[in-house]
Amino acid sequence: MPYKKKQLPKYCRHKSSGRAFVRIGGKMYYLGKYGSEASRREYDRIIGEFIANGRSRYLPANHYEKPTSKYIVQRKKSVYEGSS
Repeated sequence: MPYKKKQLPKYCRHKSSGRAFVRIGGKMYYLGKYGSEASRREYDRIIGEFIANGRSRYLPANHYEKPTSKYIVQRKKSVYEGSS
């Protein structure tokens, strides 16, 4: 069932992690730290795609690319180096 014309998915807070998310078609899209300017911009971008896609419950499959193994290694490395 499609969303009503005036109904938009809400900007929400994930209580345990403190991250912002929006749920579209049962899928949660994490946006960043709740209340941050970056998370609000990401919310606006995703909602823009949602509206451009005809308010379909599903965003295009290529909405997010899967992270590469190089990115994951760099991310873990930066986390471990930052905690020293």
